[in-house]
Amino acid sequence: ISTLCPRSESTLDLTVCLSLDQLTRRFLSVPRTLARKKDVQHRISALKSLQGFFHASPAFFDVVLKCLGSPEPQVQLEAVKALPWVARHDDKHAILGIERVVAWYAAGGFPEDQEEDPLRTVVEIVASFAGLHTHYYLVKDVALQALTRIAEAEPQQVLGVLLSLLHAATGKEWTEQWVLVLEIEALLRFAEKGDERVVDAMLGLALSGENNLAKYEAFMALTQITPLGHRRVVRALTSFCTGEGNIGRGEAVEALVQLAEVGDPEVVGALVTISTTEPSYRSLKLQALEALAQVAVPGDKQVVSMLLAFSEFEDEDLDEDEDDDEELEEGMLLRYHGSPVRETARKLLVQMTSGAEETEPTTIGDACRLAGGGA
Repeated sequence: ISTLCPRSESTLDLTVCLSLDQLTRRFLSVPRTLARKKDVQHRISALKSLQGFFHASPAFFDVVLKCLGSPEPQVQLEAVKALPWVARHDDKHAILGIERVVAWYAAGGFPEDQEEDPLRTVVEIVASFAGLHTHYYLVKDVALQALTRIAEAEPQQVLGVLLSLLHAATGKEWTEQWVLVLEIEALLRFAEKGDERVVDAMLGLALSGENNLAKYEAFMALTQITPLGHRRVVRALTSFCTGEGNIGRGEAVEALVQLAEVGDPEVVGALVTISTTEPSYRSLKLQALEALAQVAVPGDKQVVSMLLAFSEFEDEDLDEDEDDDEELEEGMLLRYHGSPVRETARKLLVQMTSGAEETEPTTIGDACRLAGGGA
């Protein structure tokens, strides 16, 4: 394509489309090769040409499926690898393809003279059905059920393969993201709570510099697989959520709420830091305040002092005659978003001081007095 493309950018898209059309026409010969050529190497080459080809037509599916009946194990293997690519646009093809792959593996169809690991290969192929399919959620459950059936015979081996594939696919292009998500969900099915291998894998993926779907799926998985109060995980999340510029800080705060023990001083301190340093127009500030409601112990003086400071900001403090446009814009954002922050802070302040013997405070002054505050 780069050879055919002219210098003019205006005709670039048309040239690419024409090139892809020519490429697609070339691949129309694949079914004929598979159906007519008796030579094994011709069939293997044709099947390999379909692997990695996003424009593979669903019309190829039946022909590839027939190759599973070939007496040549190598032809069967290449057909199995090609199935996810020719089934990616059709739900029925994808579901049938997954079932046939699992049945082929269970029947011992994998060639004995292959250097690649049979279990790893079949798990990777099943996962790729969901990763490549246009409608991921329609195929994901079927793929998970298939992996569960495979894991019944060798659960620990499947767990190890999934962890290996997870590490290998991390940071790959977008097509791998759905595969990663499927592998994460499968790990949650097969691993026991507290399995350090899975905990480490989820933590590494969640705290990576990537900004993708798998990262946020890993945060959710971390809360399910990690025991409450896991010191190493809690410390890592605490450090991550206070780091300016880290992608996924909000998800880290949410994970801390579920994993940290109530009153953990490191976590409370981190949430107070976020609450006092983040601009009001960032949702992370509000998240940190809401998290404190679940993590901080009522009467915590550090939290109460911080909450009292929120009540001091008034909209009148914003000078709309300010010459600095950037400062004025930030101030307007502060006015717009500051109200929910102050309202949340007031509610949290009442919660933090409601353990006193007197009646629940109704004003900031009452809350300050019940908390033992001075000025």
